[in-house]
Amino acid sequence: MSALDGRAQTVRIALVMVGLPARGKTHMARRVARYLRWLGVRTRVFNVGNYRRQEIGSHQPAAFFDPDNPEGKAARRRMAMRALDDMLEWFASGGEVGLYDATNTTRARRETVATRARAHGLEVVFVESVCEDERVIESNIRQTKLHMPDYAGVASDAAVADFRARIAHYERAYEPVQEDEGAFVRVIDVGRKLVAHRIQGYLPSRLVYFLMNLHVEPRSIWLTRHGQSTFNVEDRVGGDPPLSPAGRAFATSLAAHVKASGVTPRVWTSTLARTRETAAP
Repeated sequence: MSALDGRAQTVRIALVMVGLPARGKTHMARRVARYLRWLGVRTRVFNVGNYRRQEIGSHQPAAFFDPDNPEGKAARRRMAMRALDDMLEWFASGGEVGLYDATNTTRARRETVATRARAHGLEVVFVESVCEDERVIESNIRQTKLHMPDYAGVASDAAVADFRARIAHYERAYEPVQEDEGAFVRVIDVGRKLVAHRIQGYLPSRLVYFLMNLHVEPRSIWLTRHGQSTFNVEDRVGGDPPLSPAGRAFATSLAAHVKASGVTPRVWTSTLARTRETAAP
C-alpha cells in the first residue's frame, strides 16, 4: 500500500514520457521520481536510452535513429520492449509509479505501451514535453546532451550537428498525443503553458501541480542574511528591530550587486522588519 495517505487503494500508475529529444523529458522524469519518492511512493525510472547504450553501445550515428532504417528501427523497438518488460515486472513486485522514459513519438508506440500497461492493471498517464523555443533547445543540447556517453570524445560542433540530425529524424515521425489516447499532461516551452487532460485522483493531481512549478533550465538561488539591525549593534537577541545605518548600507549594496548581475529576481523574506527593509531596495 502506498505511504501517501493511508488509503486502501494501491497506487499503480505508469507515467509514459513523450517528446522529441532535447525537450527535457529525462530531467522531468528524474525530478518527478525524486518528488514521488519524497512523498513515500515506490517509484522508478526506466530509461530506454540506457538500455540501448548497455546493449549495443553508446556511439550510434544519427542514421541509427532514421525511421527508414529497418535495422536501427528494429533495435530501438527491441530495447523499448525490454525496458517495458522490466517495468511491468517491477510493478508485479510492488512498484507503485513507473516512469517509462523514451521519446514515444508515434501513436503506434504509445498504443503498444499503454495496451500492455493497462493489461497489467495500471493507470496510464502520458507526460508530453513540447518546446519550440530554439534558445531552450540549444541550451539543452549543449549543457546536457553533449556530456552524455553518446558523444564522449566527440568534438562539440560535430556532436551538435549529429544530435540535431537525430532530432530531425524523430521530427519526421512525431505525432503529438491526442485526446482520445487517454489521460495526459502536456508541458509547453518548459512550463510556459501546461495542458491537463482527463487527470483525476490525488496523485495525478499532485503531479500536475509539480510539473507546473518544475524548472528545466538551470537557475540561481541566492541566500542572504538581513543587514545589521539596531539590536545587533546592542548585542541583543530577538525582537523586531529596524536596520541600523550599516544595515541600510548593506541593503543598498546588495541591491546594486543583484542589479549588476542582470537578473530580475523574485524576492522572498520573512515578515520581520529587518528582512523587509533589507529586501526593499
